[in-house]
Amino acid sequence: MIAGDISILQYALIALAALATSTIGGVTGYGSGLLMPLILTPIIGPAAVVPVLGVAALFNNASRMAAFRELIDFRKAAIVGVSAMPTCALSAWF
Repeated sequence: MIAGDISILQYALIALAALATSTIGGVTGYGSGLLMPLILTPIIGPAAVVPVLGVAALFNNASRMAAFRELIDFRKAAIVGVSAMPTCALSAWF
């Protein structure tokens, strides 16, 4: 779907839903990835929902990293990241 095909009302609905789901996600720790597809799928289509939520998750997690950067244990994060790489590559290959 092209951005020009989306009306101002639909943009407002998406913004309102994003605010609500981010509030729920902030309180519960999860919610946006579960609730936003319900709003986005009829508007942008199911094929576009996954990439849109992927980019949104990158921004979401980057903002959390920035907010809590003094609490990050980079040594443990590196161990987990290096340990996860082989299985991530294997699952991407399959």
